[in-house]
Amino acid sequence: MKLYKVGIEVTYRCNFNCPFCYIDHHFRLLPDISFKKLCFIIDQISKSPCLLVTLLGGEPFLRNDLLDIYKYLIKKGLYVHIYTNGTILDNPILTYFEKYPPYLITVPLYAGTEKTYEEITGKKNVLKLMFEFVNILKRKNIRFRFTTLINKANLRELDKILNIGEQLEVPLTFSTKIGPTIQGDNSPCKLRLTPKERAEVLKTISGRKNVIWRDLDLVRNNSCNGILLIDNLGNLTTCIIDRNRSYNLRKIPFQKIINQVQDLKMKCPCK
Repeated sequence: MKLYKVGIEVTYRCNFNCPFCYIDHHFRLLPDISFKKLCFIIDQISKSPCLLVTLLGGEPFLRNDLLDIYKYLIKKGLYVHIYTNGTILDNPILTYFEKYPPYLITVPLYAGTEKTYEEITGKKNVLKLMFEFVNILKRKNIRFRFTTLINKANLRELDKILNIGEQLEVPLTFSTKIGPTIQGDNSPCKLRLTPKERAEVLKTISGRKNVIWRDLDLVRNNSCNGILLIDNLGNLTTCIIDRNRSYNLRKIPFQKIINQVQDLKMKCPCK
């Protein structure tokens, strides 16, 4: 099958506490997948058609060995995309990026003011820290973009979110899809927009001439297009939300799974 990117959840820990997060709270107490197990998985990925690995969390920068993981990935010839909230600045990996930059860093933009950010994440000074982070990336010429999940908690600040992207001249992707947690808690779904609210969002964004934006819901076309996820337990799953189909990579080789399993490209359950 055609396969060029895979996501890896390197931790369930996070310094945010967002109400729309798909990771159940007790998962955050689980230990991180070990570096040794990650290397075993990366070795398998590097022998497959995969070109790009996205490091996800939780918050990947909470791992003290993130630089070691990154070095191992690029040593294997893989491009690396990192998804981080941009509030952890004292990480040696940022210095390393100057010489060996990642393919892309994605920074979520969940609010346009410190007050709303604190309401959503439970953390103070998020915008201040995030601006420091992206300024570091700019100075080091590291490619990055913003992304946002538009929902009832931040809808009132849509213009402010768009303003940030415009002012910094940074591409912005967005989605309005909110699903249940991994174990089926529907609490996040309370933040979903109504059809009328979503129509207004699309109208507002399409009217902003200076925003370089992409609607991820349209890009995905309700299909994951060969994007697979490896969770923090070392299992390969076909969807970040629906984890009923999963395969233990300690028992079944990665290449064997993508060669033999015919349902890897599946319809998105968030439709």
